[in-house]
Amino acid sequence: MTILNCIVFCSSRHHVFAGLENGEDCYCGNDTPKNLEAVSPDNCNVKCTGNSSESCGGSSHFDLWWTTIRE
Repeated sequence: MTILNCIVFCSSRHHVFAGLENGEDCYCGNDTPKNLEAVSPDNCNVKCTGNSSESCGGSSHFDLWWTTIRE
């Protein structure tokens, strides 16, 4: 998994958001996540399984990205 792979996957399914967790889990959605809050980058430091120079979230923390789809 990489950031771009997750964004492309979610965008191709017409989702607004792409979220990455635990270095390999990609989640898609159309609604603003509930309880959204910024956290320290230290919480999202798990390297992506497909590109170790990128971080793909953390344990119980998501990196959240916009896809090319807009509400």
